[in-house]
Amino acid sequence: MRVLLVIRAAAQRNLGGDTIQLQKTQAALQALGVQAEARTVGELDALAGYDLAHVFNLQTAEASWAALRALQARGLPVVLSSIYWHMLDHWFEFAAEQTALWRGLARGLGRPAARRLYVAWQRRKAPATPVWQTQRRLLERAVRVLPNSQSEADLLRATFNLNGAFQHKVDVVPNGIDPLLYDPAPAPSQEFLAQHGWRDFVLEVGVISPVKNQLGLIRALWDVPVPLVFIGKPAEALPEYAGQCRALGAQRGNVLFLERM
Repeated sequence: MRVLLVIRAAAQRNLGGDTIQLQKTQAALQALGVQAEARTVGELDALAGYDLAHVFNLQTAEASWAALRALQARGLPVVLSSIYWHMLDHWFEFAAEQTALWRGLARGLGRPAARRLYVAWQRRKAPATPVWQTQRRLLERAVRVLPNSQSEADLLRATFNLNGAFQHKVDVVPNGIDPLLYDPAPAPSQEFLAQHGWRDFVLEVGVISPVKNQLGLIRALWDVPVPLVFIGKPAEALPEYAGQCRALGAQRGNVLFLERM
């Protein structure tokens, strides 16, 4: 069997969870004797000889939709790893800080009531947006959908107004943990200590992005006397968030930001 794995164009330059999921899926398939090859959405010209295509990431809707159309036009069945979770509760926090309307409603109604109103409003207007419509078409056209949990599957069905038939083409595939990271067990790194002078700290690894909520971690540990280390590149689409994190980290003190290692 020959399988084509397809991901967004910037997946290698701007690594994310979808990149790792593709790489680990490819390695596992190859270990089972499957010919699994990876390409980006811009590398879909010659597609002869494949039996199945696997597209990653519903949230990169436009690129994934272009890939699905190109693949199905060549007669390939396509499965989709959705990698989806809505962030409406979190985006309310940004709206309450940055827009007069939601800032005023948060003060007047209280943050919980204003948050519920914000989420309901966003969900109500979403079906009129091109992104929502494209994401729904992806879920409808894929022959199988592979969320990482049943909760994700339920969220997809509710968010995109999918009928009961959708559940019949869902196969939940939980994200695994690479045992190589824990065998042998991790130990404090003398190299890190020598290079940065830090040891015994709280560590968060990941792209600097609202999805990872580095600001929330800095606030949560504001009064805890422990060093805090972030390893990761700023999200390309939200460089201002990384700036906010660095500014808050400087106020707290004892916070170190490092690029991807």
